[in-house]
Amino acid sequence: MSENNGGINKRLALAGALILLCITGLAVTAASSVTDLNISEALFSLRDPYGLAVSAVGTLPMYLLVIVFLGALLQRAMVSERARGLKAGITLLLGVFASFMGSATLCDKDCLGGVVDGMSRNPAWIIPVFAVVFLPMLLAGYKAAKRNDDARLAKILILTVVFVLAGYLLMTFTKDIMHRPRYRSKVSCSLDFVPWFERFSGYTAGLPEKLGIDKGEFRSFPSGHAVIAMSCFITVPALSALFKGLRGREFMLSVCGACFGIMVMLARVIVGAHYLSDVCAGALLMLACSSIYLSIMKKTAYFRKEG
Repeated sequence: MSENNGGINKRLALAGALILLCITGLAVTAASSVTDLNISEALFSLRDPYGLAVSAVGTLPMYLLVIVFLGALLQRAMVSERARGLKAGITLLLGVFASFMGSATLCDKDCLGGVVDGMSRNPAWIIPVFAVVFLPMLLAGYKAAKRNDDARLAKILILTVVFVLAGYLLMTFTKDIMHRPRYRSKVSCSLDFVPWFERFSGYTAGLPEKLGIDKGEFRSFPSGHAVIAMSCFITVPALSALFKGLRGREFMLSVCGACFGIMVMLARVIVGAHYLSDVCAGALLMLACSSIYLSIMKKTAYFRKEG
């Protein structure tokens, strides 16, 4: 009975934390409709050490964790009784693709590429990072899964990866519609301020080249860093499905993931990559996906307390 109560309490605590984060995000997004520009003007510091450092690694945990999960799923595919070759082949391709995407993102100008000279979109950096940082995580996930006998592991990890991907795709789709200029480009190119709820009607395919800036400078809303970082709210506690030593600590892992997401959100506003409304909208988008994810996961081993 006490174990069941413990599981219920953890579910309630996690649900309460999720609701609180959503309410806070909605309130801040609403308030930023009026204060967006003022907040960016007050916080903006293009070379701020905190902003640069946290922005540089803000996407790293999500990619590393997803690649670990794909490595674990590869192990499960290799021992599957049906369509073993097909499942393993697809999972391996996804793992390699995610590793390459993680490497390219980490080396982009909005991550480490903005700190290290010559790194941004440079294959001479991307390929070594791909081989040294990301591919080993695929192997780590594979080895961890071999030591895990939980029959529900694959289901948990598939759901986790699917909902992270859903948040990422929704974010990308919205960015391509809104074309909101980033605050730093508003300053450097003397662009008009565009509220978060309005599509930038002045955007054309040739505008970035005309202004001499990257087309990514018109992808401010919602924040991709916020979506990716806030995914740690579900990816970090999902590690408990893979590593038995983390079971029973899901709530604290979720809190740690959310705190990391908030740190990244603040950093992105400081360096002028986003307005406050951008990062709040990104976080809310991922939290919405998380709420659906958790409602599905509640009947799995996710909150199970080991005896």
